[in-house]
Amino acid sequence: MPTYSIRRNRLIPLSHSSFGAVVLKTVATLVSASCSLSLAPCFAAAFAGVSAPQMAVIAHSYGETIGRLGGMPVKIPRQIADRIEYDSDSKWTYVLGIRFPAVPTYRSNLLTFEFQIRLPDMALLTTPEMLEDKAGHNVYNTPWAKVIVLSGNGYPGVGFMNAPHVSNGQTRSKYWWNDYRKSQKSNFGLTSYRLRGRDPRTGRSASKDKDADIVYLNRDEYGDVSTRIDCSNAPHDAAICNQVWDMAEHGVAAQITVLYRRGHLQHWRDIQKGVNQVILKFRGDPPMLDELPATPIWLLEVRYADTLNPYQ
Repeated sequence: MPTYSIRRNRLIPLSHSSFGAVVLKTVATLVSASCSLSLAPCFAAAFAGVSAPQMAVIAHSYGETIGRLGGMPVKIPRQIADRIEYDSDSKWTYVLGIRFPAVPTYRSNLLTFEFQIRLPDMALLTTPEMLEDKAGHNVYNTPWAKVIVLSGNGYPGVGFMNAPHVSNGQTRSKYWWNDYRKSQKSNFGLTSYRLRGRDPRTGRSASKDKDADIVYLNRDEYGDVSTRIDCSNAPHDAAICNQVWDMAEHGVAAQITVLYRRGHLQHWRDIQKGVNQVILKFRGDPPMLDELPATPIWLLEVRYADTLNPYQ
């Protein structure tokens, strides 16, 4: 459950526990007792009677996720981003020797986050109308896709797209479930690969098994893999495709994964282009304060937290 910081215009995911509540009350009490000009009474009045779930809703609705995505500073509205996590080296800060969840800045490296997008118009799940549209579809006809962004310590490194076992053509494997061969025909401009041989469990052709994925690759002018798509071979319209690419060519060290129904495979080029454009629009403009080498010691944050949050 997302929580909040009372720093102005900075609603962020932190941690949540009974200890956090004690710290919040203690700090507010001490500050208000020691300084007649303290804003603690104002904060106490403002949040009086507000439950933790209500605070979570406030944080999710009005906050922003900031950080550095593969070298690019970003500011993402919280109603867009979900399952946000930062690199381990951006999770903690120390004040007087005590460890606290760190306040994210534009220098905090994002590890991963997700968002929903509608195909093929690239609309985001940001309004009640969009939520209603998503709810009006099922797994067999939905136009909605999930985008998973992986960067920071989770980024596989430049050139990772050439690592898959099928990237160099007819690469043999001693494991039948990894032994692919190149198909003669292409699909939507993609080179396809199917399992060769037979499934030893059934004796049937491995490529015909309902659990056998079909791998599609696209290569750039230099022969490097620029797109990989693994599609389920299940014989129904809810079969999932998993499209992966590297945003390094746009100056962003991030692996992008999009999950969508197999019926959208024909739009794979537009999907990759559109998702790239959406992510590039997340670029933020860091204030001078966040470009300093360290957070100023006078910047006191009073925070409420959640133990289930990945920010811990």
